[in-house]
Amino acid sequence: MNIKEVDQTFKQLIEAQKKGQLTGKQFIQLKELQTLLKVLEENNKEYRKTVDEIMSR
Repeated sequence: MNIKEVDQTFKQLIEAQKKGQLTGKQFIQLKELQTLLKVLEENNKEYRKTVDEIMSR
């Protein structure tokens, strides 16, 4: 999946969850995407910290 596909899928799954229409497979997919998002946010935080350290030299 590319970024657009991931974004679209994530939004569709969130909407289905709000309506109570998630299947078991979709629930697992949503949890996987949420885990991926969390990892990406943590990596971005670490990246920003490194960039800030370099820029402050």
